[in-house]
Amino acid sequence: MSSLSSSASSPYVRVAPLARGGMGSVELVMRREGDFRRLYARKRPLEKAAHLREGFLREATLAGLLRHPNVVSVLDVGEDADGPYLLMDFVDGLSLSKVIGAFHARGELIPLQVCLTMAKQIAEGLHAAHELRDHDGAPVSLVHRDVSPQNVLLDYEGIVRVTDFGLAKALGRTEESSADALKGKIGYMSPEQLRFERLDRRSDLWALGVVLYELLACRRLHASASDGVEHVARQILDDPPPDIEAVRDDAPPALTELLWDLLAKRREDRPSSGAEVAARLGAILREVERDDGAIELRAFALEHFAEARAEARTRRAAAIARAEAEADTPEAPRRRWWPAAAALVVLGIAGWWAAPGEEAVGLARPAADDPVTESVAETEAESVAESESVAETESVAETESVESVAEPEPVAESGGAAGSGEEAVAARPGEGAEGEAARGRRPGRRGGRRAAREEGQLWEWP
Repeated sequence: MSSLSSSASSPYVRVAPLARGGMGSVELVMRREGDFRRLYARKRPLEKAAHLREGFLREATLAGLLRHPNVVSVLDVGEDADGPYLLMDFVDGLSLSKVIGAFHARGELIPLQVCLTMAKQIAEGLHAAHELRDHDGAPVSLVHRDVSPQNVLLDYEGIVRVTDFGLAKALGRTEESSADALKGKIGYMSPEQLRFERLDRRSDLWALGVVLYELLACRRLHASASDGVEHVARQILDDPPPDIEAVRDDAPPALTELLWDLLAKRREDRPSSGAEVAARLGAILREVERDDGAIELRAFALEHFAEARAEARTRRAAAIARAEAEADTPEAPRRRWWPAAAALVVLGIAGWWAAPGEEAVGLARPAADDPVTESVAETEAESVAESESVAETESVAETESVESVAEPEPVAESGGAAGSGEEAVAARPGEGAEGEAARGRRPGRRGGRRAAREEGQLWEWP
């Protein structure tokens, strides 16, 4: 895909912002055709990252080929007056980082069956990406490169989906610089990625191992980037894999062995595919369910996050109603200014051509030191400035009102930009909106928006 289809106007009505990361922003949009209504997530590259357009097109090409229940699908690619975009499924759910953060805040552990089921679905989604073939049937050899709790979504129907292929690489298709190799969240980078080695699917399986540990332990495996990138890198390269049985006593030995294999320093010692990981997780899950019973993901999500879902639905309904009202309001006709301007020009010329010693009617120039004229001019200038100030204030207030619908309080979560930096799984002191205030930063329109957007909330209603 070398180009995007372009249209002057978009058929999608913007509802509210969803997330903002280092590479792009995501907003909730709606397609309206008569009584038909459907919600989508629309992703755009950041204006300041216009040089990433090529990578954006690559993501559109690769993700557009993926069709799997455990992967967020790209449905359309296009370009409108605001630039290129990807249209994706809107997932009515929450990221795994929020799930982990909520249980961490309560001092609880996620049920073992739930952890195993979610990890199994992630492995199946990754395997579909790794086995992807192009339209000619040739293997693409896709590597996600940014597998993390922030980029995995749990919808309220009990389906886990891998999303955000913005850093994905099709091996053998393009050259990769050292800067490209280290894009992503450092706490989920494999040892070979930190050594600038060529990556394959086993790098994603390492990251899956980190996600699985954090699901089981409800805490980070490695330090965050705020503790120092070199420190995190040394942990990944040197520290032995963790013993999950030291964290929870219900972990069977087979699960401990799988984690050791996934987090092996040498890729040759890891499982060979996501399908193998899914099969091993399935076998462990069956043993656990035989002893302790099964837990459906849908029942789990509704039991623990029903209130969050209800609040999100209320906010979403209000945002949709406002968006439809705005879309149905006709724009005020623009004033035709050119006839008046032309008349002024003609009168001005006539004034300059008036006979010497005569003043053109209605265009008499005031004396330079005329205090009355200066006062009138100053009053008019102040009036214009006041009008502009009011208009700007109203515009900002209106914008903030729309954005506030999509900015609830984050759930026990902190960290960096979604898809661009390190993000903590659990809350850390001095981070988030309170941390901004403590550091003397005002979480105003831009700061507050960024703090809320960069919580890893991609593809979800916050």
